[in-house]
Amino acid sequence: YDYKDSEDKIQETVEAGVAKAETLAASGKYKDAVNVLSQLEGCNYDKTLYEAYSLAGEGDYIGAAKCGIKVLAIPEGVTSIPEGFLYEYGYKFKLERIILPSTVRTIGNYAFFSCQSLTEINFPSGLISIGDYAFPAGTLEGSITLPSSLETIGQSAFSGCIFTSITLPQGLREMGSFSGCSNLLSITVPGVNAIPDFAFSNCTSLKSVTISEGTESIGAYAFKGCGALMTVSLPSTLTTIKEEVFYNCKSLYEITIPASVNYIGQYSFYLSGLNKLYFQNDAGWKNNKVGSVDVTDYSINATRLSSKINYYNATWTRS
Repeated sequence: YDYKDSEDKIQETVEAGVAKAETLAASGKYKDAVNVLSQLEGCNYDKTLYEAYSLAGEGDYIGAAKCGIKVLAIPEGVTSIPEGFLYEYGYKFKLERIILPSTVRTIGNYAFFSCQSLTEINFPSGLISIGDYAFPAGTLEGSITLPSSLETIGQSAFSGCIFTSITLPQGLREMGSFSGCSNLLSITVPGVNAIPDFAFSNCTSLKSVTISEGTESIGAYAFKGCGALMTVSLPSTLTTIKEEVFYNCKSLYEITIPASVNYIGQYSFYLSGLNKLYFQNDAGWKNNKVGSVDVTDYSINATRLSSKINYYNATWTRS
């Protein structure tokens, strides 16, 4: 009798059973996965899978995550990921991939905040909102595409994430901060009414920014510390550039201010690399330090706003 051959067949059966259970679990069919694993009783496999899938089947997803599994699927039919769904103070779950069902419409505040190893998650078509601080810093790799249905991104929902690109839908109404996304290379901001304060501050690899028509205001510090930023395209609808928006953008050498703009906050271009600053409407500009300002010379005004006191620390307005 060939015991080695028998052992090999048993091992093959176990591996096939575990693989089947993992496939079922990846579809959110945790009870079926548990049934498969129960047939391997007495066999040598990672028993934490049985515990994790049993807990997930009962709806205890935090308990399942504590078992150390790396993939978690939420079953079809779930419409809302609640606040703090996978957040427990002091825990850093090992989850690397989360699979959301097509039925999800909302993701709550802090939903995945303890998923410190997360590299991949799908965003279903039909998703409407993503809550504040939904993802922790240092997570989500590669390219992210958000669905066209998305209307709201909460405060700091993606701050500090490490993706290289993210596609924001044109129907977006409110967006939170992406500050500290140090691998982000370029961004097209849809026509939201107002870009929030700190929106892309300290995105140190960011090279190109396009702000779409419909945007009226850029919040304070929005691109502060983006040292690699070289090109910025501003829309004809823009009226307000608030304080310190392009502060310390050392690679930004030129920019065109649309004719619609009538307010530039103090320090907006301080310590930038500006040597050319074009005003499409050069009439009626003044600042609260020196009064009327002649903005017809693009090189002088680039120097003023980037390095001359009484200009860079003033508020510029146009009447």
